[in-house]
Amino acid sequence: FTNGSLVEVRDRIISQKVAAKAKPGAIAPCDVDIPAQITKLDPQQTAFFQKLNIPTKINRGFVEILQDVSVLKAGEVVKEAESVLLNKLNIIPFEYGLKPVHVYDGGAIYSPELLDVTPQELEKSLVTCYNKIRNASVALDLENVSVVPN
Repeated sequence: FTNGSLVEVRDRIISQKVAAKAKPGAIAPCDVDIPAQITKLDPQQTAFFQKLNIPTKINRGFVEILQDVSVLKAGEVVKEAESVLLNKLNIIPFEYGLKPVHVYDGGAIYSPELLDVTPQELEKSLVTCYNKIRNASVALDLENVSVVPN
């Protein structure tokens, strides 16, 4: 409930996101990729990467991931091994927040996308509708305000 701008309220709600770790059993809301990198993990961790078919080598006493690896696709269920891997690499891949699905304003309920309509777009749409009504009226030989000259 506000007397302020609904656009500002919607934008503020959308901007409030919370980072979240990938937990086993959760559904991935987005793709998760691990870039090639030198990790801070010790060489004893290479067996873990081998189980996940992630190419690595030892570089200066740390595990180096040799190529970018796709760990999760949006909609997939996070498995235990993927969760452990992302936690070991300190990757927090997900973020959650609210998404407005309806706007209630003065007794009317509508889609939040309507908040993005500019006055110019509204005017253009009304002019287009007016022209369609006028053309249909002329074609049907109907008299109304749109076809009567001033």
